[in-house]
Amino acid sequence: MAYIGLFRTLKLRLRRVRRDKDSILQHGNARPHTSRQTQDALGQLELELTTLPHSAHRPDLAPSNYYLFPQLKKHLKGHHYDNDEEVVADVRRLCG
Repeated sequence: MAYIGLFRTLKLRLRRVRRDKDSILQHGNARPHTSRQTQDALGQLELELTTLPHSAHRPDLAPSNYYLFPQLKKHLKGHHYDNDEEVVADVRRLCG
């Protein structure tokens, strides 16, 4: 399975590059990605994935419309900043 092969390679690279940092990967909800065979293989790799909702029927909408922006909006709600730099710093903390 070529799809699983990509995750084997990715796991090695994440270990080397990200080390102890968490990663969130967009793992689509298409049938080949959610099949029992794929899930079993990913389980054997001990790779924790978060499935982010993304409509395959709306390719014009980026995954950020489904996950990043709602999370960012929720985080920023009610906060007041004195300047743009404070906003940028807060967003970087959230995304970092």
